[in-house]
Amino acid sequence: MERTTFDRAKYIFKKLVNIESFQSSSMQESLQNERNEIQNQTQNFRQTKLNLIKRTEKLFEHLITSLYQKKASIYQIIGFYGQISISFEVSDNLTKIQNDSGVSEYRVQGDKQIFSIQRTPINPQKKYKLELEIKNCLNQLSQRAYKSFHQNYPIYDSQCIVFQGTEVKLIGLDIENKAFFVDNINNNLSRWNSPDNSYYQKYIGFYKSGDINEFIKVEDVIKYRDTQIAACREIDVLNNKIYLTDWGWDYYLNNLKSQTNINQAVLMNHGGGGTYNYCENIQTYYPVWTYKSYNLHTFRKFTDAIEVCILANYQGSQSKVFEFRNVNLIICEDKDQ
Repeated sequence: MERTTFDRAKYIFKKLVNIESFQSSSMQESLQNERNEIQNQTQNFRQTKLNLIKRTEKLFEHLITSLYQKKASIYQIIGFYGQISISFEVSDNLTKIQNDSGVSEYRVQGDKQIFSIQRTPINPQKKYKLELEIKNCLNQLSQRAYKSFHQNYPIYDSQCIVFQGTEVKLIGLDIENKAFFVDNINNNLSRWNSPDNSYYQKYIGFYKSGDINEFIKVEDVIKYRDTQIAACREIDVLNNKIYLTDWGWDYYLNNLKSQTNINQAVLMNHGGGGTYNYCENIQTYYPVWTYKSYNLHTFRKFTDAIEVCILANYQGSQSKVFEFRNVNLIICEDKDQ
């Protein structure tokens, strides 16, 4: 009886052990399955994250490219090859019609100075192009030009053209030979115009205070006279000297010497001025519309705006006719490009 009880107890214990072993194995399998599921989900998450990163990078790349393209487009509009249409005010002898294409055509009869209605701001660091179409002319002189302004004041002949990069400092006088000794800053004297050039390229700008950024005054410029060809008679780059003509030396002694100091005054080469800067004199007869363009790379010192000017039938009779259309000022590019 006791053995039977013992056997039964042994059997029951063995049964419990088997059940526990089965449950343990089942739990381990379940846990492994859960681990595998977690690993799969983690891998899927990592792959999804990687895909999102790649898509985001592509989107950013596309966005940045698009922004740069828009920036380039805007920059081109405001600074590169931007076109400014020029218009003119009609009068008794200047008429305007719209042709079949909707283009304004101007017809002027007789001698007339025609200025653009708007004054165009100028950036001296950029290149410009003036373009138009012309017709007729009838073998009469007509001129294309522009008028320079500084803060709404016209820059006339008294503020002559300055040739940049020609600054030299006055360091002494050669009284016997009527010449200036100069400090040839950066070899600037080599860029001065030879006296053999035409008269309008041989002025001497004389900056009494040494400040070359002052607005140029006529009394500070030694320029040609009716009885003389030039202000200077020789540019001696080798010995850093500027030889003056007799009247130029007398003008310096009588008007400028007492107001200037050696080793302070700065000289610059100047060109002639006048009311306008001329692009071209046209005397050829054009029976059909003919395209003309002019590059504008330099302006009178301190120019911040210009007016486009057409001198039609200059000093001609009232029977002469001149026609023009499509007058545009083109902003081309920076000078250093």
